[in-house]
Amino acid sequence: MYSKANAKKYKEYNELIASIDECDPEDVRELKYDHYGLKVFKAGSGNEYAIGTDEMADEACRDYIKDTIWAFKPEFIASECSLPSGSEDAIRALQEKCEGANEAILAMVKGSCGLDSFVESAISADGRGHFLAMYDGDEHEIEDYYAYRIN
Repeated sequence: MYSKANAKKYKEYNELIASIDECDPEDVRELKYDHYGLKVFKAGSGNEYAIGTDEMADEACRDYIKDTIWAFKPEFIASECSLPSGSEDAIRALQEKCEGANEAILAMVKGSCGLDSFVESAISADGRGHFLAMYDGDEHEIEDYYAYRIN
């Protein structure tokens, strides 16, 4: 079961999710998996939300971007990495390997602009919701927490 502090946090999360989903907090339950480190809850409507603090959301977004860097637009990768004109075609060719290209593109990013700079630019361009809210791309800010609908 939950410690007293965790039970309070669990209740707080339930209430926050209920306010987003417009349901009763008693109809919200924690699921047994996470979303890039964010706790996941299912509302009475069946909608699932990942929730965490600002710092937790930043870390989750960083992890997501790191895992899916192969799927970024070649133009964005080339621009952020300060690659010469025409590099987009080489990136596209690499991306044909889909997830198999992730390590190579990640190494390119780390060796040029750095992952932290790349992540910061990606979040600045699209927002965390684009990466973490699989359903609608929205970030819900409630008090000191951020929630993302994932189904």
